[in-house]
Amino acid sequence: MDYSDEDYSETSHSKSKIFIWAATAILIALIGWYFFGGNIGGSQTDTIATDTIDSISANDPNAGLIAENQGQSQQKALTLKVVAPTKVKSGEEFKVVYKINSKNGKDFEAPEIKGCEKISGPTQKKTKKGVEYTCTYKVEKDGSYTIPSASIMVDGKQIASATHKFTVSAETEDNVAEITPVEDNEVQTPAPAVPAQQVGGSINGHEWVDLGLPSKLKWATCNVGASKPEDYGKYYVWGETQEKASYTEESSEAYKKNINWLRDNGYIGSNGNLTLSHDAARQNWGGSWRMPTKKDIEELVNNTTSTWTTQNGVKGRLIQSKTNGNCIFLPAAGCRVNSLSQEVGNWGRYWSSTPYERGTECAYYLTFHSGDCSMYFKDRHYGRSVRPVSE
Repeated sequence: MDYSDEDYSETSHSKSKIFIWAATAILIALIGWYFFGGNIGGSQTDTIATDTIDSISANDPNAGLIAENQGQSQQKALTLKVVAPTKVKSGEEFKVVYKINSKNGKDFEAPEIKGCEKISGPTQKKTKKGVEYTCTYKVEKDGSYTIPSASIMVDGKQIASATHKFTVSAETEDNVAEITPVEDNEVQTPAPAVPAQQVGGSINGHEWVDLGLPSKLKWATCNVGASKPEDYGKYYVWGETQEKASYTEESSEAYKKNINWLRDNGYIGSNGNLTLSHDAARQNWGGSWRMPTKKDIEELVNNTTSTWTTQNGVKGRLIQSKTNGNCIFLPAAGCRVNSLSQEVGNWGRYWSSTPYERGTECAYYLTFHSGDCSMYFKDRHYGRSVRPVSE
């Protein structure tokens, strides 16, 4: 068939257009493949890799002995990691680093490591991914040790790390630590059968249990302000004996007061603990009841077993004697900050009568959640539970 010059020109122009469009489409496809890994026209799947061993400077005495454990919140994919040595040389200082992958954390609590002296910390350092908190410890005696869970509040949720074990000896050897991730903030263990509390008697109308402790100390069956073991009871600022409408730094009588001030103003006695006039247990229950000291709580932890359980629908810790099997139940009553309740059903915070000796803001208390039960110290202006004791 013969084509006129006009027909030929139009046909050639159309073919040129088609060629340009095809080339453009191919180029776009190649660019998309290059930048998006071939996920064109479909949903993109992200692969997240989590580092399990952190590298440490060669000058760090703990190099090569680092393990990471993770505590995760599935709802927001938040992670509080602990980076710590698996072996420590006795007499030397070592660091424990806690990493949260969020910059919105507050109220970070690093645990007290039984048998170790805290030298400093926690110091805070911001990173691209979040915040790091570093504590320095020192330990003299050989043996096996456990770092309890740390915790931090992020957007109103409590995030906890896993526990971490390490050994101390005069000589250390290279060792590869096994990584144990925690998939949920709450450790899922079957709830044990809760034995009945073996009530030994009562003082001023309040019952007590003999836990077979070396000191013969009696522990009450209920919190101050509670009528049964599962009741949360009332919340008290350290050194004060009445509940408050709001728990703030400004309204706390003993917050940011040093040991000398506390002693000179009658808050603590010569034994270093709260005087009875500032003891919430004595002032509310009378008789011989008082708040436990730091030493009393340490005795309790060392001579009992502690199990996270549910009693009559209330979560908490079952504290059972290693010698006579008697037990008490401590409900996870949480705490009060400002005018709000926090951590209820997830954490228990129980005051001791002993101030933290190295600062002006804190006092010792028993703290627990589903994964750990230990001694720690925290700001005195928080509203916390009180479980009385008596000789």
